[in-house]
Amino acid sequence: MSSDNELDKYIAEHLKKCYPARDDNGRRLFYHYTTVDTLEVLTRRKADMMCTYCGALNDRSEFVVGIELIKKYMKHHPKEQEIVPCDVLDQIASDPSCAAWSMSFSLERDSLSQWTSYTDRTEGGVAIGFDMDRLNEKIHACKKCGLMYLVPCLYVSADES
Repeated sequence: MSSDNELDKYIAEHLKKCYPARDDNGRRLFYHYTTVDTLEVLTRRKADMMCTYCGALNDRSEFVVGIELIKKYMKHHPKEQEIVPCDVLDQIASDPSCAAWSMSFSLERDSLSQWTSYTDRTEGGVAIGFDMDRLNEKIHACKKCGLMYLVPCLYVSADES
């Protein structure tokens, strides 16, 4: 992943197994499982990524684990705290109205759990392949998007949280 953002570099370096491996064409693909209606929106010329408000996730720990990872990084990289101080992260974590927006991807091209969770049971759905490097380039080129990162979703068991 090419990026001038230190947090992106840190995540990519420390969580390599969470990112897709390169295929025979040199691409790193991951997949977004969704409905056919959402596919239509995502393939428009001026597509909307249709992110989900993190405050509305059915598993809030997904968001909290991400905040804790960023805080851990910030403690080891004090210069980055000038950009996003840890107290701001604490506020974001404790106040659902401050939550970010997310879009979920899977490393698996064909996953029964993804099909049943994210596609329509009667109408079916699709698994859209995204080239991670191209999407990351778009994210970093987007000046109107504010803070935007392409990071893995980390799941923890109840024992770990």
